[in-house]
Amino acid sequence: MLVTVSLWAQQPPGPCPPGQPALANNCGAACVLCDFTTFTSSNDNSNAGQQVPPDFCPGNPIQPHNVQWVGFVAGTPNISMSVVAENCQDGNGLQIGVWGTSDCASFDLVSQCAYQVTPNTPTPFTMSGLTVGATYFFVVDGFDDDVCDFTVNVTSGSTQVPPVSGVPNIVPSTPPPYCPGSTVTFSVNGVQNAGAYQWTLNGTPINQGNLENITINLPDESTYTICVTPSNACQGAGINNCTTISTTPPPTQFETVTICEDEVPYSFNGSPPFFASGVYNFSYFQNGCQQPVQLDLTVIPTIPPTLLTAEICEDETYIFQGNPLNQTGQYEETLLTADGCDSTVILNLTVFPNTFLNVGEVFVCETLLPYMAGGPGGVPITQPGPFQVILPNEFGCDQVTVGFLTVTTPGLQIVDTTICEGELVIVGDLINGGSVFTETGFFSGSFTDPGGCTSTFQLDLTVYNPEVTIDTTICDGESLTVGGTDYSSSTTETITLPSQFLGLGCDSTINLNLTVLDPVETQLDTAICEGETVT
Repeated sequence: MLVTVSLWAQQPPGPCPPGQPALANNCGAACVLCDFTTFTSSNDNSNAGQQVPPDFCPGNPIQPHNVQWVGFVAGTPNISMSVVAENCQDGNGLQIGVWGTSDCASFDLVSQCAYQVTPNTPTPFTMSGLTVGATYFFVVDGFDDDVCDFTVNVTSGSTQVPPVSGVPNIVPSTPPPYCPGSTVTFSVNGVQNAGAYQWTLNGTPINQGNLENITINLPDESTYTICVTPSNACQGAGINNCTTISTTPPPTQFETVTICEDEVPYSFNGSPPFFASGVYNFSYFQNGCQQPVQLDLTVIPTIPPTLLTAEICEDETYIFQGNPLNQTGQYEETLLTADGCDSTVILNLTVFPNTFLNVGEVFVCETLLPYMAGGPGGVPITQPGPFQVILPNEFGCDQVTVGFLTVTTPGLQIVDTTICEGELVIVGDLINGGSVFTETGFFSGSFTDPGGCTSTFQLDLTVYNPEVTIDTTICDGESLTVGGTDYSSSTTETITLPSQFLGLGCDSTINLNLTVLDPVETQLDTAICEGETVT
């Protein structure tokens, strides 16, 4: 069975043995003081194998000279301390900072980094957010290769830690089941005063920085036992706890999916695209596993549009899918079927007009009453005069019909009239057997009037021919007036005048032959007495 974990890390330093110098050149060689309340020492030690922590006074050039390390354990989350450098050989002072680590590989600067702690001047260091039970390292180096004595005094907080308490609860990052090839991260809660955690997998140590979490790859189908022991450098280990997990290939995931044709292609968790109904087998990667899937896919074909036809009158409203319509046109709505697919409904709406009809004057014989306005089955009209009815038109919509009813009666009609030549007299209705007269004479007979009544008639007709010839002679100095014009000289001409006879509308034609005589002179030779006259 192959188990893959991250890089192994070394165990954190333990407590300082009695009589052993507390300071060391690097983290791994250092020890931990279980009471760091007051600590006095010097950086006058060998610099062989010295280790410089990262972020040693960032922003300032650091040249390591004789870097020294000593560890302590946080007894409270917040600690303040004061450091005094004394007896410095060159008077330059020290460089100091505090770092946290559980494996001497990764470091976290938890205090300010003092680039130069001047001699004989107390320098404060403040740390907050510390993990109770975790190991921190006080790191000192001589400024410009100086060597000094120094004293550390904890002014607030504590560097004395209680024993580890609580049973570690191992919590996986993802819940089971797990398949071969899964990668799972486990973390611990429920523990107090622990600064380091030792993990084992099936009894084999697997440390990743001695942290409260670890990531494990489980490549095979098997059962795995993961254990963790919390500890701190001064009080030792706490209660050990384990959890057991198994890896098995995931069962086939059965999926039944129904989609509409306009939703293809269909893909499930990164699968290849599917375009048609069928049963498909594939797998996808989930939580480090290849999850087999059997997909039963149904693709519902697109439903052809539903065509509707409707006809209304202009004063009506058609409700189409909740929308009131009153204009001729084509309307389209998309609905959802019971399967949740789109269904298109197309409405062709025709709006017919209401109409108006004026039938004018209507003649009806009194014996044929009532008059049925609108034809058989219409509205009966019996009273002469104007009428108005509302009847269906050819579209079934309202048609307002108006007219004037004239009721005729049968009887004798006597007509005595004069017309111009070329004119005519019609007795009766030509459609119903009426007669046409164009010559002078006396006529009688019967006719059917426009209302359908049969009547008799007597016609005394004179046809006026207004052509006159005037052939006359007048004396010189006389004149002849024709149609308002005076003629005083001989002439022959045709004159057309407006009707001058009985007020008819006929023109009169006058053929004028006018002769004007020359004057006659007679010489008289006679004598008369005074007082007489000559006649």
